[in-house]
Amino acid sequence: MNGLSALLIGVVFLIIGRQLILPQIAMFQWGPELDEFEPAGYQKGNWSLWQFLKWVFMPAFLIYDRRNPNDLVLAGEDHLEEAIALWEKGYKMVFYINHVGSADVWMPQVILWIKGALNKKFRALVENFVYVIGLKFAHHPFFGWAIKCARRIWVVPGTLVPDIRDRPSARDKAARAAFTTQLKRIRAVNEPARDEISKQAGKGFCIFIAPEGTRQEDGVMGEPEESFLQLFNLEDPDWVFVGASLSKSRNIWQKGASVFTLRPFKPVTLSICRPLHIGSLVVQAEEISSQYQITKGRAAANLLMYALAEPKIRIGESAECGVFTQSWDERFPRREPAKEENRA
Repeated sequence: MNGLSALLIGVVFLIIGRQLILPQIAMFQWGPELDEFEPAGYQKGNWSLWQFLKWVFMPAFLIYDRRNPNDLVLAGEDHLEEAIALWEKGYKMVFYINHVGSADVWMPQVILWIKGALNKKFRALVENFVYVIGLKFAHHPFFGWAIKCARRIWVVPGTLVPDIRDRPSARDKAARAAFTTQLKRIRAVNEPARDEISKQAGKGFCIFIAPEGTRQEDGVMGEPEESFLQLFNLEDPDWVFVGASLSKSRNIWQKGASVFTLRPFKPVTLSICRPLHIGSLVVQAEEISSQYQITKGRAAANLLMYALAEPKIRIGESAECGVFTQSWDERFPRREPAKEENRA
């Protein structure tokens, strides 16, 4: 009887945990207003918790990988080694991923750590990630505590920043004051983030970011907010962007699913793109902006996503690449050629 009672109590707690304690993971839009005590800047993370989680879960993944070596795939190791060589020379490294599912938070690290189990440089790279994380996760019932174990820099993504054109009229003093206060609090988070990103990268850490806007309901790659590039000083020649393209990770933990809903993943591929120096990115973006009706910042953000789409197209996942299977001519109208002034 005691055993049956314990089982029933366990089932009750599981139901409560599924519905309340660990609710469905929904990426909300603009949620509660920021207060004056929101986290900002760089935070070191909890080293002890990080080591505990790593050594609890990694052995299980290593065993799984030995039994199913084709389920977790690391492609582009030559590009990864090239990126690590640049990192060791003192370049500021940015690893960016296409955001396709909730498992994106940890799958790249798992794959790099497992496939680099015999490569100290691969493991060292993972250990030196600093994560640029949207402030909306700071109070998330599940991710909130998990994120605290990692080095992180908080930001308020551009999609969550209210448009200045929506500012209430001067007649509604209370609403206008509240709007202004929110903008100040957002700047209080984002301005230190830009400085800290450059500072931590200069110390030898690797910046890890999933650009806002790339995650869509149907799993197709979306166009990133160009505001994410404002976090980096594009005039600093030491920045190097390295794309890490994920495939099928959305099938593991779909948007809106409970944390108990983990689906089979066969295979999940992490494709490392060729490192792109900031100087080359800016030159290409300026050239595209001069030919098409698109800003330089948006062109640069799209160039990074085209790089991520390339390996997905190569392995037959064009359907997940959305507009990034199209040419620039198909997406943007060309600029009218400058008319020469008639000379008298």
